[in-house]
Amino acid sequence: MPNLPSGSNNIFEFKKLQADWPVDVQSGFRMDPLYFMDLVVFQVKDCLFRIPRIYFEKHSPYFKKLYLNPRFEGDNRGSSTTDPILLEDVTVAEFRDFMTYICPPAAPYDVSPMVLNAAIRLSTLWRFNRIRASVIATLTRLDDSSPFTLVWMGLVYTISAFLKKGLLELVKFRIILQPNELVLLEAYGALKGVEKLKKGRGWRTVSMSIINEEFKEVIRKVEQKEKMYDPDAREGSAGVDNMAGKKNGDGDILDDDVREAEERMKAMILERYGCPCGHQ
Repeated sequence: MPNLPSGSNNIFEFKKLQADWPVDVQSGFRMDPLYFMDLVVFQVKDCLFRIPRIYFEKHSPYFKKLYLNPRFEGDNRGSSTTDPILLEDVTVAEFRDFMTYICPPAAPYDVSPMVLNAAIRLSTLWRFNRIRASVIATLTRLDDSSPFTLVWMGLVYTISAFLKKGLLELVKFRIILQPNELVLLEAYGALKGVEKLKKGRGWRTVSMSIINEEFKEVIRKVEQKEKMYDPDAREGSAGVDNMAGKKNGDGDILDDDVREAEERMKAMILERYGCPCGHQ
């Protein structure tokens, strides 16, 4: 006899549980609560994706509010290929990599840097907070990011631990920064502190306590914003209801922290150096 679902000790108990399952109106059959899944169709650029809805509703109340909740009675966005939900600020490859992370293929696969890059950006942008925490844990375990990449992720994607570690390594190893990297540090108010500590006599012995003191305002801002990504925070306190941002054409609240951080850096680089050569 096949194994029964968890909590079902015998066939009679299973039958009792099954009696409470919802019934499909058209066929009259009961729908398995675990494996009868609604699908949603997304459009990214000129490509369509059809994915179980539960992945988005479960992981991000913010994304659900922004894209999945009906805008009006009878709104069927996402129910068919002729009426998909349009996702902006993301490329086809990036969205596919994100999906690879949150609903991986059945066959074994390696989590590539591209998948991790997409996962940290989109989990932050769309507030998939548990996914984001998982990606941060993976990146921390791999520990193969350059000092500036750590600072960049810390500032743009609001990860205070990466920011502090990256700043410490920038100073201790006297990393020579590229023009676009200098722009990012200046934009976030960290450039003077980095240059000051790198030129000081004790740069070899700079400690984390010195980093915390020298960059306390920059770190404070990141730590304050970081609270909204706490996977254990209640929705009303750190989530959907209290999010600052602007509204899109449908009146939905958009979180612009990631967009603005990326665009601010690119604009400054373009203005000063004539080429949009910022990190992607």
